[in-house]
Amino acid sequence: MVSDPRLYEIGAELEALFAELIEAEGELTPDLEARLDAVEAQFATKAEKVICAIRNAEARAAGIRFEIAELTRRLEALALPHEQTAKSLRLYLEVQMRRGGKKRVDMPMGKAWLQANARPKIDYVGKDPDRFSDLPEHLVRVTYTIDGAAAWETWRNSVLPDELHAEVGEHLRIK
Repeated sequence: MVSDPRLYEIGAELEALFAELIEAEGELTPDLEARLDAVEAQFATKAEKVICAIRNAEARAAGIRFEIAELTRRLEALALPHEQTAKSLRLYLEVQMRRGGKKRVDMPMGKAWLQANARPKIDYVGKDPDRFSDLPEHLVRVTYTIDGAAAWETWRNSVLPDELHAEVGEHLRIK
């Protein structure tokens, strides 16, 4: 049984034929031309098979990646209601702890406590300057924001201007 030669074997055969052509000082005999044509045809056929295998592997990989994305989307959709339930229950517990004046609850299965946030919420409480009075009201949209990092640094140094108000909030921790 004659096996189909591998692409690298055909490439080696082409190299040998080219070396033979160089040895013959570029003279292309009918026999050498026929062998070159046959080997080049064989190379083209084999290269086409390899290209098909590459495209097939790439298509399979793309299909698998699509399935991964689809499964991930579905799993995320399954997790979302549970995450929302946990968020609602967390808020419920926090509100009830605040209502009941509880800062900490210790239970055998875990602990929950209201912990001060690391950074305060800083809001502008001063009067907005009347800067755009010359423009019609419907053309003006002004949004003032506070540079949080600079305001926090100023608050840490205890020199917050009167126009700013700092409030250290709390968040619920469960362990």
